[in-house]
Amino acid sequence: MYTILQYDLNIFSVFLLVALFILVNYKHHKSDLTQRLFKGIIVMTILMLVFEIFSWLFDGEEGDLNYFLNYFFNFMLTAFSIVVASLWASYIDYMVYGDFNRLKKRMFYSHPAIILMLMTIVNIFVPFMFEITDQNVYTRLPFIWTGVVLSSVIYGFILSMIIIKRKDLNSEILFAIMLFLVLPIIASVLQLTHFGLLLIWPATGLALVFTYLIFETTSSSIDYLTGAYTRRKVDERIKIHLNRGKHFTVIMMDIDDFKEINDEYGHRAGDKVLIEVTSVLKKVF
Repeated sequence: MYTILQYDLNIFSVFLLVALFILVNYKHHKSDLTQRLFKGIIVMTILMLVFEIFSWLFDGEEGDLNYFLNYFFNFMLTAFSIVVASLWASYIDYMVYGDFNRLKKRMFYSHPAIILMLMTIVNIFVPFMFEITDQNVYTRLPFIWTGVVLSSVIYGFILSMIIIKRKDLNSEILFAIMLFLVLPIIASVLQLTHFGLLLIWPATGLALVFTYLIFETTSSSIDYLTGAYTRRKVDERIKIHLNRGKHFTVIMMDIDDFKEINDEYGHRAGDKVLIEVTSVLKKVF
């Protein structure tokens, strides 16, 4: 019973993410690249939670098999610890730019993951990240921080991208992205400075759930480009006022010569006009 309670946060997170994966599949029948990347992040986080449980389960146990399993799961946990960050960076990049070729050129931000994998393989022969003692006890070595450092580099790059493109993103999307950046980093620092805490992957799972809830809520009520209410949200508001017998006014607006703006300057310029007009309307109303 104690063993189960020791990993209760990880076990709960696994069940939560499995439920989230089923929900994403159920609600989104057509799977585009963003959905595939998001599902990939969920699956990889589940695997990391499982690896983490087993990396502790065999630690300190006697026998050659326990020694092998202890090393194997710690190897997997270390080698693949940065894959979630790479997938997340790809997910955000595609949301911001919508360019598959751009992602291909960046190899889906897999360079740090490849570096960490190679380092973990070298660690088998020359331990510098972790080692398993003759007593089958996992021991951290100085370069164990490599995964966190490389993940932070990826998150830092994504953060700079978001800052540059912040005018093209509404506040709800920005909040969801920042939430995913902050929670895992705080958990990583706590876990690496307090040996025995299992926080990194449960925090990542929690961030995923929050992110999906924000994106899902935003997609149905807030226009992704401008941050204005969608037609569905407006219709809901009108029905509420009608049911309550309230007097209200609906104003229909049009942007003069908007087609000419798109034709002459391109759709990106047209998008900027829509964003600016919406910004003005928000200030006025």
